Amino acid sequence: MESSRDIASIVNYGSFEIEATRPTLYHKPGNQPIPVKKDPSRKNKTYYYPNVELLFVLPAHTFFHASSASVSHTRTLSFLKPILGGPYFDLEEIWEEHCLYEFGERAVDKTMSTMVQEPYVNHIPTLTGGIGRTKLTEFYRDHFVFNNPEDTALELVSRTVGIDRVIDEFVFSFTHDREIDWL
Repeated sequence: MESSRDIASIVNYGSFEIEATRPTLYHKPGNQPIPVKKDPSRKNKTYYYPNVELLFVLPAHTFFHASSASVSHTRTLSFLKPILGGPYFDLEEIWEEHCLYEFGERAVDKTMSTMVQEPYVNHIPTLTGGIGRTKLTEFYRDHFVFNNPEDTALELVSRTVGIDRVIDEFVFSFTHDREIDWL
């Protein structure tokens, strides 16, 4: 099947396996079969996604399944990065810097400098935030960074760091001495 030495690995979104000499990642619809003893020398990896159909990762397709597509994306990054040699980012360090600028220094431009080119924030309970650099900058400037009470504090309870995300559980404490429209 392979004719190029430039192919470092294969990612397959299908229901069948292919013969390949390169490390291969499979994303298969359906339930995982009964586990069998794994061969530690094998460089292939298979993930199963119950309750999805083929093409579940294509946003325009009828069978698109957002949460499974997101999980498969993260798994693909985790599979490919060591094979391709990165790029690697210290997401925890970037997140710490972001929180310092957001809550400590209260600096909107510095906060925005820690974000991707097309950022978005969505505070689900109040449907506040912004999509894109302009709208998110306006949100931070006009509704978030300068509207939090002076004694705002974050107490970290737990942190999970993945290859493409940081998930914090924290206690957000403050004196409710003003209107906090984003909250």
